[in-house]
Amino acid sequence: MNERLFAVRGAVQVMSDEPSRIVDAVARLYESILHANEFIHEKEIVDIMFTVTDDLRSINPATALRKNRSSFSIPLFCMQEPNIDGMSKNMIRILIHAYGPIDTVVRPQYLDGAASLRPDLTFRS
Repeated sequence: MNERLFAVRGAVQVMSDEPSRIVDAVARLYESILHANEFIHEKEIVDIMFTVTDDLRSINPATALRKNRSSFSIPLFCMQEPNIDGMSKNMIRILIHAYGPIDTVVRPQYLDGAASLRPDLTFRS
């Protein structure tokens, strides 16, 4: 077998807790990950996991992603980030599990203010 399972991560910071902003941010993050990681095709995605900070309550990221992809059949799972002192606010993180060629280079995507979460990975993107 010349494929393996990869975990591709990313995050986006949303300006405010409004459904339209979250829908837009999740769509941009998802598309950015697909564009940067050309090996990912939706048929190779196993699942997508999201976490959100506790200040984002108007819509969950799974619902936000489905707003732009009505026939989306990939399993989606959402969790709340632990509330840690000093953590960034209005943050949505994503983890996509997908199969790809064994020699694939994974390119995480951190958009908007989320780049501060992992500056060590942001510049590889």
